[in-house]
Amino acid sequence: MEEVKTDIISHIENLVAQNAVDQFTFIHGMRGFQNLKVDTIKLPCCILDYPIISNDIQSAGGRLNPQFPITLLWLYKSKINDQPKELHKLVMKARQSGRDLFTRLNNDSENVESISEHSREGLYQIFDSVLTGCMQKMNVTLIDMDGYCVT
Repeated sequence: MEEVKTDIISHIENLVAQNAVDQFTFIHGMRGFQNLKVDTIKLPCCILDYPIISNDIQSAGGRLNPQFPITLLWLYKSKINDQPKELHKLVMKARQSGRDLFTRLNNDSENVESISEHSREGLYQIFDSVLTGCMQKMNVTLIDMDGYCVT
C-alpha cells in the first residue's frame, strides 16, 4: 500500500475508489461547493465534508499521531416523488458502502492506528440535486511515521 503519512484526503479517496458496493465519484469541500459540484458530476458520489481538522493523539510509544474527525456523505440520485421504500433501498446501499470503507480503514494497520465513534445516519433528498444516502462519521487516527515523539 502507498505511504499515506497524514494526508487523510488522499487516503480516503484511494479507499473510496476500491469500494466493493459501487463506483463512487469522490469530492471534498465546503457545503456550497458540494451543492454546486453534485449537479455536474457522475453519480453516485462520496463527499468528504469540510472543514478537515485534526487532533494530536499520543501513542503508547510517545509519537503524536493525527486524529481526524471526518464526515462522509454517500449519495445516490433520487427523485422528489420517490416512495419511502425506494429511498430506503438507496440509504441501505449507501450504508453498505460506508461499512466497506470502515472495514478497509480498520484493516489498514500500516496507516491507521485506530477508528472511534463510528456512526451512519440516513440522508433523504438533500441538495438541489435531490440525493439520498447516508452520512458516516468517525474519528480516524493515522500513524504519522514522520511525526514528533514526546517523551
